[in-house]
Amino acid sequence: TGYKEDGSNGDVMVEIPKFYYKVVPVRLEPASSGEGQQIVEAKWMVSSRALRSFKVHPAFIHNGNEVDAIYVGAFDGYISDNKLYSIAGVDYTGSISALQSITYATNRGSNYTPILFTGISAIQLLCLIQLFIKLTF
Repeated sequence: TGYKEDGSNGDVMVEIPKFYYKVVPVRLEPASSGEGQQIVEAKWMVSSRALRSFKVHPAFIHNGNEVDAIYVGAFDGYISDNKLYSIAGVDYTGSISALQSITYATNRGSNYTPILFTGISAIQLLCLIQLFIKLTF
C-alpha cells in the first residue's frame, strides 16, 4: 500500500521467500587429495515447502531462528545519517568497508544487515536454476 520507489515511505526491497534445497550428486570422482570422492556434477533442487531430505537454505537462518523471507535492497546502498538505505534515483554512496556496512545497516534496526554470503548464495542458486530452466525449455 502506498508503494513509492523514491523511498519517501521506506526502502525499496526485494522479498525472497524462504526456500529449501537439496543437492544430488550425479557424477563423482576420486578427490585430488586421494581421500574420498568429490562431486563433479550435481543436480540442485529447490522447493518452497519442506520436503523429505531438503534443508532450509542458510540465508533464512537469522540469529539461530528460521525466518520466512529475506529482503535485499533493490538499489545500490545509499548512506544518510549513518544509516544504509535502498532508494531509487539516489547516487550510490561508494565503497565502504565490511565493518562500515554492518554498522550502517544495524543502525537501521536489529533486523537489518548488509547482504551476507548466505544471501548472495541464495540469490545465485535461484538465478542458476532460472537460467537452466530457460536454456532447457
